Amino acid sequence: MKIVKGAQALTEKMQDGVVTAPAPEGGVQGGARAVQFQKKFDARSPEDDTMNMKLQMMDQNGMTPFGQVYYDDKAARWVERKAAVAEAVNFDSYFNVNFNKNDLASRQWAQQINPEFYRSREREMAEKAEVILKLKGIQLRGPQSNEDLYTQFLIETGRAKLPPDWDRLGPGYSGDEEHFLSDANIALQENRLRQGLIRMPVFLTQGQRASQASGNNAVGAWGSSASARNPFGDQTGQAVNGARNQPLSRQKPGDGNTVGFDFQKFLGQAQ
Repeated sequence: MKIVKGAQALTEKMQDGVVTAPAPEGGVQGGARAVQFQKKFDARSPEDDTMNMKLQMMDQNGMTPFGQVYYDDKAARWVERKAAVAEAVNFDSYFNVNFNKNDLASRQWAQQINPEFYRSREREMAEKAEVILKLKGIQLRGPQSNEDLYTQFLIETGRAKLPPDWDRLGPGYSGDEEHFLSDANIALQENRLRQGLIRMPVFLTQGQRASQASGNNAVGAWGSSASARNPFGDQTGQAVNGARNQPLSRQKPGDGNTVGFDFQKFLGQAQ
């Protein structure tokens, strides 16, 4: 469990956040234009692991090998916490558009009335910087500790996923309103928001691991699809299930990296 929990934690810490507004225009003083930085909106909880397994094991009628899955008060509160994240995003966007301006007087006033807007972004950059330094150290010197060895294993085998900008500290966004509202950017930000709604499954399919390992290698880290193959456990049900670790890593066709990939569409029905 240390291995799979470590993979979850590393992936979640390195995931990109959401940009909630275009770069402000006008009022630039001395070249000090306000740059938009990402922010993660995290609705993950320990219950996600249990819910992931339930969703992976049940059929379209909610039946699992252990019986029927029911929607109860606990599940309702779980869904409610996910839905509440949308309100946090909406407020962040509202503040960002109306008060995070280019002129220093407005921006300093904004920091006084809503300091968490700025602190949260600084805090996330600091946390990511610590991981970046650790990964660069492994690339430079090789693993120097047991923890380094675990980290290399998680990335090499695709159990943890690194984003394309994993080695950039605080990649800024300077796109104008037209670019911000483009279909491609909206889809990108919505996908990043979904990633924060629910945790990665603790057990990934071989296809997921191979894809993530190749992706890690492509963005300048390390990883190979060959390393992603488990010498133990993958063969169960191979003829029927494509060498997946059934049932705890079952992935329905069209799903993303999390069971909650389409979860936001469900939440958006009421909007």
